[in-house]
Amino acid sequence: MEFSSNSTSAYFRIFKILSESRLKFVPADTRSPVNDVSLWDHLKLTAAFSTCIYLDGGFRSFKPEDYRFTFISGDADRISDFINVSVRIRDLYARSELIKEATRRASDAVSEILGPECVLYSGGGGLLAISPINKAAEAESAMKRAFEEATNGLVTMTTSKIEADGREIRDRFGEVWRRAQRSMAIKKSQREVAELKPVDEGIDFCDVCNLKPATHVDERKILRIDAAARPERLCDDCWRLRQSAVNRRVELEDLGRKGYVGLLKADGDSVGNLLGGEKFREMGKANTPSRLSTLSSLINETCEGKFVDIIEKFGGECVYSGGDDLMALLPGERSFNAAKSVYEEFRKSMNLKCTISAGLAIFRKELPLYVSLEAASILLSRAKDAGKDRIAFMFIGSSGISSSDIWKVKPLRWDKIDVLMDIVDFMRRSGVSASHYRRVAELAVENPEMADAYVKYLMGREIIDWREGERILDYIGSGLLRQAFMIYNLLERRVEGE
Repeated sequence: MEFSSNSTSAYFRIFKILSESRLKFVPADTRSPVNDVSLWDHLKLTAAFSTCIYLDGGFRSFKPEDYRFTFISGDADRISDFINVSVRIRDLYARSELIKEATRRASDAVSEILGPECVLYSGGGGLLAISPINKAAEAESAMKRAFEEATNGLVTMTTSKIEADGREIRDRFGEVWRRAQRSMAIKKSQREVAELKPVDEGIDFCDVCNLKPATHVDERKILRIDAAARPERLCDDCWRLRQSAVNRRVELEDLGRKGYVGLLKADGDSVGNLLGGEKFREMGKANTPSRLSTLSSLINETCEGKFVDIIEKFGGECVYSGGDDLMALLPGERSFNAAKSVYEEFRKSMNLKCTISAGLAIFRKELPLYVSLEAASILLSRAKDAGKDRIAFMFIGSSGISSSDIWKVKPLRWDKIDVLMDIVDFMRRSGVSASHYRRVAELAVENPEMADAYVKYLMGREIIDWREGERILDYIGSGLLRQAFMIYNLLERRVEGE
């Protein structure tokens, strides 16, 4: 009855019901080696092509080359710069939520023109849609306008489009997708640098963005790095964003009850190549629109759903999660296990075909957040540069850290984290004093042979149990003893003491 009176509203309802149904877990193709397209994505793409053909004049022939389609891409500009401009947890959360909401608005705008089935991917500031040629310009304009209106112009979106006929899409979609990526890269490189509006001398700038005149004062937030401590001054936009997250009560003091807070930044490895079809080719499969839609949605859903659940399980706060990126704050003593769980979940969701890298800064809760933000970003870069599929971590004490110290950090492969935490667990359960562990850890860095001799000396004097001594000798050979002792001394002992 509803469909006969308001077909558009009824169709959107039916589409939403089906998109959340178990059709997403039914394979469209059961042939080995991987059931990598759901029945839902297969039917959705079929409907999308049918919609485009209908909107372009209807059926013309059974030949795919007689139909042409447009792929429209949208990508938010400088998301990291927008989110990381603030050092307040509430601001970080509000800015990441704004990106998600703006992406949803852009997707809805395209859906209103073409239909929701024509949005192949939406998440993390990125969109991909298929359109008939006669509707492409309208859909592209609506996508960009809706996104930028939702962000009030604080974040822009670059859009691009390419055309392809049905035969190209059927037989060589991988090349079509690569053309779409190249088109977006070219459009990104052609962006104009926004001109800053001049501000009269004597006007105070916003303490968050440092771009616009300050119009509000937040009495609850004091600038601790100012020589004359004063409340923060914010512009209209930054004030509105902060107020939108007023119910977010998480503070570093709450997360760092044991003294330390962990800031985790993670990013999928070579996801662009993955979406480009390299893994499909390795498995003897073609990169098709339905596979691309399934895979891109899976990556985004893993980050926005499963990662958030993991962070909350370990008592943390997910600041940003979308696309293939994650930024989260965690209790320091739980951050390593949380990071490893994020890695394992990503690997499992990607059927072991894709990895993730991470940077983890564990800092004293009294330190300003911007110190750890910068450190975690550099650590993530170190993990990527070292070969990906790694995590780089470091502790930041009350005196802070220098950039040169961060660049000295040696990233570890994820399997080494298991060994590292096994050593920490052994230290926690053993009867060996912390002073002996400290001495062995120091010697292991300077001279492993001396560390070996020192442990055997303690075993001979029966200061260390023989079986425990043998385990410690094995750990010296792992090269992880010093890092394990640092974790044990700063996190585990502190927890036990309380």
